[in-house]
Amino acid sequence: MNKRAFTLIEVIVSALILTLATGGVLFIFSTEKGAVSRTGRRMQAMDFARQTLEQLRNKVGADTWPTGGDISAGTHTTEAFLSLSGTELGDKFGGTREYTVTDKNPDVDAGIDYKEVTVEVKWTEPEVPK
Repeated sequence: MNKRAFTLIEVIVSALILTLATGGVLFIFSTEKGAVSRTGRRMQAMDFARQTLEQLRNKVGADTWPTGGDISAGTHTTEAFLSLSGTELGDKFGGTREYTVTDKNPDVDAGIDYKEVTVEVKWTEPEVPK
């Protein structure tokens, strides 16, 4: 009599291999989900920085150029449009936004003046589970 069947050892080894493969796939999915979330927050921060630069650009015109309009040198954190309240980045992750204006004058004789604006968007990144 020639019977073909799986032995208990073969079943246990197959179950172990299947469990390891499934665990590996689940680990990859959970890790990548965190990476996608971090990338989303970075993209949102870039949008906020771009928005800040656009609002500042709109404040400067030919009639206000020598004084810079509302764009005075220094670090600015209190303007109403800088608030991130009501956004996920601001409410959930403690995000803040500020900009720093530096007056530049590379050639005093030629009278060429410009302002360098640096925008910083900061937030607290959540801990990644290990």
